[in-house]
Amino acid sequence: MTMLHDGKQCSYECRDMGFDCDWYCIEDDENVLIDKVKAHAAEAHGIKNPATDKISGKIRKPANPDLK
Repeated sequence: MTMLHDGKQCSYECRDMGFDCDWYCIEDDENVLIDKVKAHAAEAHGIKNPATDKISGKIRKPANPDLK
């Protein structure tokens, strides 16, 4: 499990979508993270238009945003 660090607000692990893939991304901005996830899905897995709601449902956020 990837831990949030460096003050970042959200993270995503490709394995959470069921792929045998070690790729993950950590970002401050959820929209930037979603764009990077979509680019990875297209490049690495051939998924051209992954559903944003499915990605959003797998994004990890800190339990207490004040504790970065």
